[in-house]
Amino acid sequence: MIAGNRIMHGFVLIVMLLAFVAAGCTTPEVNQQPQNSVQESNIKDIEQLNTLLEEEPVLIKFGSPTCPPCQDQDVILDSIADDYEGEASVIMVNINEERDAASFFRVSSIPDMSVIAGIKDDRYLFMGPDGNVSFERGSTRYVGLKDANTLRQALDNATAYRQNNTL
Repeated sequence: MIAGNRIMHGFVLIVMLLAFVAAGCTTPEVNQQPQNSVQESNIKDIEQLNTLLEEEPVLIKFGSPTCPPCQDQDVILDSIADDYEGEASVIMVNINEERDAASFFRVSSIPDMSVIAGIKDDRYLFMGPDGNVSFERGSTRYVGLKDANTLRQALDNATAYRQNNTL
C-alpha cells in the first residue's frame, strides 16, 4: 500500500511538472510578436529595389530567419531603420525564398549586407566602408555580424554622396 502511494505521488508530481512546463511553451499570437522596422522584402522583381533607390540609399541584408547571426543583425538593423526613416531604406532578403536575388548579388555567406547609394549608368553604386563608391559589390560588402556604427557610417556616407552628386 505504501509503495502504491509513492507511485501515485510520483505520477501526480510528473503530471504537474509536465503541466507547468507546457504552460510556458505556448506560441504567441501574431499580434503579440514584436514589431520591427526592417522591411522583409520580396525582390524577385528587382524593380522594387530600383524604386526604393530612386528615393534614397538602401541598406540590404541577405540572410535567413534560421541563422543566429542574422537574427542578431536584425536587432541592430531595426534600430538603424528607425533612425534613418525617411533618409534611407533598410531591407532584409530571405535567401531561402529569394534565391534569384541572392544569386544576382552573389551571396555566398550570411549575413551579407551592402549599402547601395543609388543607380548610375544603369548600374548599382555601392558604398564602401571608407566612403568610396564602387560598381563592384565585392569590395564594399559587409559579411558577418556588423556593429551599428559601421553600418551607420556607410549610410551617412551614402546619403552625403547622394546630396553632393547627381545619380
